[in-house]
Amino acid sequence: MRNTRHASTLQILFLAATWGGSYALIKVGLRDLSPGSVTFLRLVLGSLFLLPIALRSGALAGVRERLGWVVVVAVIQILIPVSLIATGEQWIPSSLAGVLNGSVPIFMALLAPLLVREETPGARQIAGIALGFVGVVAVYGIDIGGGFYGTLGALCMTGSSIGYALGPLLARRRLSELAPIGLVTSMLGVAAVLTAPVLLIDGPSEMPGWKALAAVVVLGALGTGTAFAVYYRVQAVVGPTRTSVVAYLIPGFALVYGLPLGESIGPGAIVGLVCIVGGSVLLARK
Repeated sequence: MRNTRHASTLQILFLAATWGGSYALIKVGLRDLSPGSVTFLRLVLGSLFLLPIALRSGALAGVRERLGWVVVVAVIQILIPVSLIATGEQWIPSSLAGVLNGSVPIFMALLAPLLVREETPGARQIAGIALGFVGVVAVYGIDIGGGFYGTLGALCMTGSSIGYALGPLLARRRLSELAPIGLVTSMLGVAAVLTAPVLLIDGPSEMPGWKALAAVVVLGALGTGTAFAVYYRVQAVVGPTRTSVVAYLIPGFALVYGLPLGESIGPGAIVGLVCIVGGSVLLARK
């Protein structure tokens, strides 16, 4: 049992490091690729990695019968957020993108009472939501400033956080009978198919550099496919509550990964990180 817990802890750290690094990988990919190309390649590689696992385990059972809602949730939880992140990182540092996306638990707590009847926020939850929004405002006001494109990039991150928060709540109501790994594989595949036409108008005009291609390959195969497989394996061992700790660690890793790219850690990022993570801890604390 102790060895299992130790292994799960290492896997949680792996997830935080992998997902925290995805923002830096996107930034590198955008040097030679458009946001649409980065999004498409990430989704395709992630879905292709997970597909054999889902097929071998029979996790795709029931997906066809619920295909309508799978498409809806895929658009809200996968397609829109992933596209917005790649778009927004054109104008803001990857480290700030990671900090702003740390607000997903905040938006989930805010939206949950609207979709899940038993989710009624108490005083601690309200305090957590308020503290999290203070962190978001700090990033906007201190590090982003009043520039148009910086603000637009930050808004893209906030929009992606809302999509990441809303999608699982809809899935909980409409797709709870599907196996998680099968649902994620299906949603990644649907999102990839819907994104494919973007390549016709937004595809690369020349061969991208090897660094950009390598970054996108790692982003798709490791940061999307492998990470989701590990996530559900850990969740099956230690439960969703302990696994959710990964959400608190991702913004910190995003800040660290931004340093080799020449990104500085400003006061807004520090204040935002403390408030957003603190608010998320208040929301999850039992």
